[in-house]
Amino acid sequence: MRYLVYTLAIVMLCALVANAAENPVDKGCFNLDGVFSYSSHSMVDVEDADDLTFMTLTSNIGYFIAPGIRIGSAVNYSQVKFGEMKVTISGFGPSIAYYFNSDDSRLEAKGAIYPYVQGFYMFAGNIKVEADMSDIDPSLDPEETKINVTSYGGRGGIVYMMSNSVGLDLSVSYARDEMEPDDPPEGSEPTKFNTLMFGAGVSAFIF
Repeated sequence: MRYLVYTLAIVMLCALVANAAENPVDKGCFNLDGVFSYSSHSMVDVEDADDLTFMTLTSNIGYFIAPGIRIGSAVNYSQVKFGEMKVTISGFGPSIAYYFNSDDSRLEAKGAIYPYVQGFYMFAGNIKVEADMSDIDPSLDPEETKINVTSYGGRGGIVYMMSNSVGLDLSVSYARDEMEPDDPPEGSEPTKFNTLMFGAGVSAFIF
């Protein structure tokens, strides 16, 4: 619920400062996207550990404060599988992106390609564990696991405009994920993951 309130607050704030935009990535434009990603994980500093599969649905909502520059927030829902273990994670955080090819002289957006780069930082809020996670970190209680997860990284891709306001979003992103118990033992270190994600989705622009 708090993620919904957070997202609505961003929308209302953007609405107060919106103005007419010349193209989808011009100042004053709103952007909402949804991207499904599949990722491959390798664990850091853990020997003989299996790789993880990570499927995630991420939605960004943002506002262009200048031509090509978008600030906003991201909400994601992820599912991690590691052998018999399955972990469901939802979270939110800030994001900033830069879109190239913001040409004001373009008569229409349809058919245009907008390459972009994005940075993000995610805070995990709701974590559901469906198996014993002590296989990953022995400090985690197999009966009642409460963990904190943070993720930061970057994303690069292209948006191909299928119409003047809707585009196909193809991207590759890298993230550094850190996981630790809510009450970690003294001297313990967070479990760290390197995540490479390949995603596809839809990006909508209001201008």
